[in-house]
Amino acid sequence: MTLRAQLPARSPLPARAIAAGVGALLLGGRKARARVHARIMSIYRPLDIALTDSGTSALALALFLASGRRPGRPVLLPAWGCFDLATAAEGANVPVMLYDLDPKTLGPDWESLERALALDPAAVVAVHYYGLPVDLDQLSSMAERAGVPLISDAAQGAGAELGGRPLGAWGDMAVLSFGRGKGMTGGRGGALLAHEDDWADAVEGLSLSKPLGGPVELATLAAQWLLARPAIYAIPSNLPWLRLGETIYHPPHRAEGLSAVAAGVLTTTIDLAEREAQVRRRNAAFLGERLAGSRLGVVRAAPGTDPGWLRLPVRLESGTAEAVEVDRTARGLGIYRSYPKPLNELPGMAARISPNNDLFPGAKELVDRLVTLPTHSAVGQADLERIIVWGRSGF
Repeated sequence: MTLRAQLPARSPLPARAIAAGVGALLLGGRKARARVHARIMSIYRPLDIALTDSGTSALALALFLASGRRPGRPVLLPAWGCFDLATAAEGANVPVMLYDLDPKTLGPDWESLERALALDPAAVVAVHYYGLPVDLDQLSSMAERAGVPLISDAAQGAGAELGGRPLGAWGDMAVLSFGRGKGMTGGRGGALLAHEDDWADAVEGLSLSKPLGGPVELATLAAQWLLARPAIYAIPSNLPWLRLGETIYHPPHRAEGLSAVAAGVLTTTIDLAEREAQVRRRNAAFLGERLAGSRLGVVRAAPGTDPGWLRLPVRLESGTAEAVEVDRTARGLGIYRSYPKPLNELPGMAARISPNNDLFPGAKELVDRLVTLPTHSAVGQADLERIIVWGRSGF
């Protein structure tokens, strides 16, 4: 077995960031959290922030706050995406409606969204998949006409901008994630940002514990630092119990605040995110240009947007995403299937979802056809050339 395999996504995590996490743990985390809070305020300019233990917890809190304004009304989610969308809905204990997506853009299918907004949801969630900005000008306008608050899920949006503003600066509320593969990492963690006065008061009123973290969290960070490099990534990626690269449903847990360890790590890594995003944009542009006319249809960015390209999403013109999932060559190159089920097919979601007579053909096409290519800074020129050969050779 070769030791080398490319990671599907990677976040900058130097050793000094882990050392900062150790220091924050020893000092209790207050100063580290204050520095992270101030840095997020300077980047995204929200009115208030709640630092959380994960992006999923941040989204669950946003859904809970929105549902509290209109009890019993469902929240509106895209029909396809990370299973943590379902986890957040379950954690907030809210009913759900779904809208379909356009496979060519990964943004909303506007007709499906219009129909769903007409059913008077409590809030609508826009998800920026792989750092590809949704057309928030159009979505915001539709939500405002319907009188529905907009939650911008920018968990995958590190380095991405729309209209010169980072994705987390949009919406009534916005969600950030600092998970392992999100481009800006504390190993774990997230944030809920409020951009309107009414929601700022609600976010300010949240009471979250402030965990320290500890040996397990530090050991996980050390493993991430050691193993998240292509030269040896084949070792953890071939350990079946780690389930790396798989989309897994995680049951909800009670939302907590950002740990001292994660806050300490973020004091270093948060300022590395933009440089990493610049590399991802260059690699995505190179792949997009060289794959033109191949069997991989690159999902294009909307005008006026500057994607962060956490990964490069491509639609298969032939073959299936399920076949790519078991293609050892693809896996060695960091090419992975995207989300393998629509949200309405997840266990337990059927009872939570309000029917709206939509069959979600876009979501089903994405399940069948979408895969992602790695773009991060550990992807070298030889890797890019091998990905292009794979994309042009058929599979």
